[in-house]
Amino acid sequence: MTRKLEKALEKTYQEFFEDMGIDPETGRRRGRPNRKFATYPYVGSKYKRAKKILFVGLYIAKDASPGCIQSFPERRASIEYRFLSCHNPHIAGTYMTALYFLKEELGWDSHWEKIADADSTCQKALKGLRDLLPSENPLSYCALTNWQKFAGEKKMEIRDREEKLFDEELRVFKPDVVVFQGACAEFKRKAEDLKKAGTRYSIYMGQSPTAWAGGVRRPKILIDDILQKSRHLGN
Repeated sequence: MTRKLEKALEKTYQEFFEDMGIDPETGRRRGRPNRKFATYPYVGSKYKRAKKILFVGLYIAKDASPGCIQSFPERRASIEYRFLSCHNPHIAGTYMTALYFLKEELGWDSHWEKIADADSTCQKALKGLRDLLPSENPLSYCALTNWQKFAGEKKMEIRDREEKLFDEELRVFKPDVVVFQGACAEFKRKAEDLKKAGTRYSIYMGQSPTAWAGGVRRPKILIDDILQKSRHLGN
């Protein structure tokens, strides 16, 4: 199932590479050598086996694969198969958000309640509260893409083409839940546009898990922020 999904995504990305003049091996854009397409999206090994959650990060801060595009297996190894204690604040927050949204379906209610009451940051919980975590990895059941695809860039190169790619990703992923990880105007606009279009999936948005404002690095506050900021979307 995962490989079939990856092949569909790869086809979508190859069309984007041709359209944007991106070398499919190095990720460099023709005529813009300082622009580097960094990675294919992350697809958990158990995506489609439960509620399908697609996380959308705003941008890629660091290129993890200089000289090439990070492949699907490499991306999965860096997230799903990495030691939980080694995750940065972004992925730690993603873990806790996936845990929350999957808790009823996969029987993780008690794990969430204990973590929520622990008054620890998401990152510290993954490092020091292993006994409170489920035996399975919530990250296995979700996927993660980025709104801005070029490493180190906080704005799109060609908006209409890159937004079209994102829309194609949504079509291929067929998520049940989409979570925009950032309370920026760009995400608010896109979330509202998708809601108006009558999409079948639930849409949420909140602060990035990396933010310090309001204590959102703590699991319960992170989720409360997502739910509060998503009320106008009908969730």
